[in-house]
Amino acid sequence: MAVCSLLSAVLFIAVASKAQIIPYPDIRKKVSDVEWESFRLLNEVRRTGYTCPNGAKYEPNSRRLLFDCRLWRASYLHSEDMAKQGYFSHTSKDGRSPWDRARAQSGGVSIANGENIAINSVQALGAIEAWKRSDGHCRNMMNPSFTSMGVGSYQRHWTQMLGRQNANQVDTSCYPDAPAPPTPGPTATPIPSPTPNPADGFSNVAEFKAYCQRLGDDQTACQACGGKYVKKKQTCKLAKNAKKVKCKKVKNDDVCSKLGCGSKNGKCNGKPTNIQ
Repeated sequence: MAVCSLLSAVLFIAVASKAQIIPYPDIRKKVSDVEWESFRLLNEVRRTGYTCPNGAKYEPNSRRLLFDCRLWRASYLHSEDMAKQGYFSHTSKDGRSPWDRARAQSGGVSIANGENIAINSVQALGAIEAWKRSDGHCRNMMNPSFTSMGVGSYQRHWTQMLGRQNANQVDTSCYPDAPAPPTPGPTATPIPSPTPNPADGFSNVAEFKAYCQRLGDDQTACQACGGKYVKKKQTCKLAKNAKKVKCKKVKNDDVCSKLGCGSKNGKCNGKPTNIQ
């Protein structure tokens, strides 16, 4: 069962924390695939419209939320902090509020207006669905006055922050790398060929590892790809070659499918067929 919490909407404007703003250490530079998927899913819900549990109806909103990397960093670090220190709250153990954490990533500028937190599955859809089922979280996500957001996940802990930045104000430095453009073929007698679909599978172990690394850097993400997580070093050991990839150790349905594994009793099983 998902566990969620909501900071009262009244506090979004009326309360300013006096806690000291503490700079965060360096973290990974790019958003993970599951975090970017959460961003995509929220925009899809807003695009189609939704009625929250207590009846608040939100019409389809054609204005897409913008992803702000400052809100992402504040969100990711709070999720990591909750997981490592064993608590679940909008207020950090050192007394910082969501607004303090966001200002620490923006040079002291107030950029956050709402926050949702959840303990859920490693999948982005799980957290989004949990928030949709909670009226306060749902109204936060659907609020048309919010124009920007950031979301961070660490070991099943999720933090989502929402703000009111425009396209000229958001930080885009953490966005996923754009795929490299295809190499042009010969212009004289081009030979048509089907465009490969990345969702069909991995062509080699390097692609498999790259995909797994983008899921995150925690134990849950490591296990999603059937890896061995070394707690002391906080590193994930993935299979070195295709023969050592064990389907039965994979905990993520998408990875299982991309590997070409089978299923037994609802769990990933068999041998990978989509990797060389």
